[in-house]
Amino acid sequence: MTRLLDGLLREQGTSIARMTVLTNVARHGPISLTDLAVVCGCSRRTASVAVDPLVMEELLRRDPGSRDRRIRCVTITEAGLAELRTSEPICARS
Repeated sequence: MTRLLDGLLREQGTSIARMTVLTNVARHGPISLTDLAVVCGCSRRTASVAVDPLVMEELLRRDPGSRDRRIRCVTITEAGLAELRTSEPICARS
């Protein structure tokens, strides 16, 4: 099942990992990398590595935390929301 979903998402130019990050940031954001790692079930380093290309593609944005400016929070952009909307029908079918 996972291979099928990943194959369908890959045809759209995305992946399960990418959709997991976008979905969790949309649901919980703005969210710190530490908290994102917890909700995604990965290490902080893995979350950071997953977020970097999404920031470069302007699907996510990193901003200073509202309470502690040393903490960087991740927020989804309109382009990120659009990618989620495009991929939702694929995830729903699988």
